[in-house]
Amino acid sequence: MNFDVLGTAALTVITGLLLLLMLTQRGKLRTRMLLGSLAAIAAIASMVFFLRALWGSGGPDEGRAMVQLYGPCALYLLLTLWGLAVSVNSRKKLKAAKAARRAEKQAAKAAKQPAPKPAARPAPAEEADAGAGTQKDI
Repeated sequence: MNFDVLGTAALTVITGLLLLLMLTQRGKLRTRMLLGSLAAIAAIASMVFFLRALWGSGGPDEGRAMVQLYGPCALYLLLTLWGLAVSVNSRKKLKAAKAARRAEKQAAKAAKQPAPKPAARPAPAEEADAGAGTQKDI
């Protein structure tokens, strides 16, 4: 048994375990983002080792390329896309949570500051004197 076959088997198991761990981490966004990225990388590495092992053994049997080549590669790519989708989704949620915390801090800071005082209004006598000479009588 050569290294490519062992590498394929080991990385496939690691990919599966990372995906299962990712499913169990519901509220932990940073952990899900990390696990999704690692699962995507492990799935790509598994596919590379699988292709090396397949072509090292002479390639797929004649007429069975769909089952022996395209099916497993499609599965590895699907796992890669799933891991990347979870990672991107977790990243978006982290950004939204960070923006919400920042807005909450700003609202709390604004609530602690006293309201600005309104501008002082001129006395009524001053208003009458100030407007008397500016209007023209027709």
